Formats: sequence, structure tokens, C-alpha cells
Amino acid sequence: MLQLNDISKSFSGQTLFSDITWRIEPGQRLGLVGANGAGKSTLCRIIAGEHPADDGDMITPRGYRVGYLPQEMPGATHDNAHTVLEEVMRGCAEVLDAQARLREINDLLHEANKEQLGDLVDELGELEARIDALDGHTLRPRALAILSGMGFVEGDAKRPMHELSGGWQMRVHLCRLLLSRPDLILMDEPTNHLDVPSIEWLEGFLRSYPGSVVIISHDRYFLNRMVTHIADLDMGSLTV
Repeated sequence: MLQLNDISKSFSGQTLFSDITWRIEPGQRLGLVGANGAGKSTLCRIIAGEHPADDGDMITPRGYRVGYLPQEMPGATHDNAHTVLEEVMRGCAEVLDAQARLREINDLLHEANKEQLGDLVDELGELEARIDALDGHTLRPRALAILSGMGFVEGDAKRPMHELSGGWQMRVHLCRLLLSRPDLILMDEPTNHLDVPSIEWLEGFLRSYPGSVVIISHDRYFLNRMVTHIADLDMGSLTV
């Protein structure tokens, strides 16, 4: 659960919104709506930790993770040499780091003395338990399944990111977000770069998602099919 208490934000002396209190429960799928310029994207960036609020605070449980997909990704990625699959899997850095350390330990075991061996074996067990807890052994097949759902075909996983158009790069970032499985997913106009089959796949994924989801969208048909609640940001106030 995430709780916003009396959140306010102003730009250049003009109040965008003030005293917003909002409780996002586990399993809720919320459509965040309001006129252009009402502050929907700004509110999401505050929740994601990308912008500070002027006043108020946000309360989350320990370890609570928020994932955010902006409407457009900042900065150019035309020099990104990562493959599509590598970029998607970067969203699970904790698993990748644990797997890398696991490989290091397996190499060190061949040369370790008795004293080192015990410590390495203990760390090995801890890493394996951590990877199991994070479902790390299925990371690659899950990533490939999400890429397929988002319209990528066989062979695309090995393509470098810089070969993709901006729209397809946005799909990769969406795949990375979905793979990381945060407690709260924030998405700003997620259907802008998707075709109908990909939208339908995304709807199915999100309907069964155990965490919370907040979607900014002007696509009322998408929202009607997807969300359990509407949060209306209007005249500086939020009404659920």
C-alpha cells in the first residue's frame, strides 16, 4: 500500500495541485484522468521519486518498489549497444548481480583453501536462496514471453537497441518494467506506441497482476476495460 499525505506542487509560483491525499491499495488498477496540464504526469513522477513534492509526504512499506513508464523516454538511446533482451533484463539488476556473483564463487571454489571454502559455500547458499526467492531461474524465459507479447518476433531479442525506432524502444522499456514486477506500476499513455494485439496482451497481463497499477490514458475504451477505480485530478484536487 502507498499513502500520499497532503502532497502539493507549484511551478513558477502557480499551484499545480495542493493537499492531495491518496491511498493506493494492493491489487487496485486506477485510471488517472484530468485535463491536459492538470499535473497527472507530475504527480506520477513525484510518486516515482523523480520529482520532489513542495509539501506533504509519501508512506510506503519497507522494500516497496515503484516502477514508472513515462510518456516519452528522456535522452537518446541511439548509441545503446545493449541487445533488446539485455535491456529488458536490466530491470532485474538484483537477480543479474546475484547470478554474476554466483558464477564468480563457482570459479573461486576450485582454488579456495579450507577457511575460504566455508565462507564461499555459505555465500553460495545465500545467493541461491535469494535467486530462488526472486524467481531468477525463470528470468530469461519470462523476458522472452513478455517481448513476444509486445510484438517482438524471433531474432529481435538479439538486436542492438540502437537499431530500433523510438516507438519500439518504448516497447522495450515497457517490457523491462513489466519484467521487474514492482509493487506499483505507473504508466503514462502506455498504448501510444502499441498495436491492437499488443494492447490486448498488455490488458491480460495487467488484469492478473498482483500489484497496483496507475494508468494515465486518454483512451477511454482501454481504461473501461482495465481499471477498477478512476482518480480524477481537477482544479488542483484529486477525487477517487
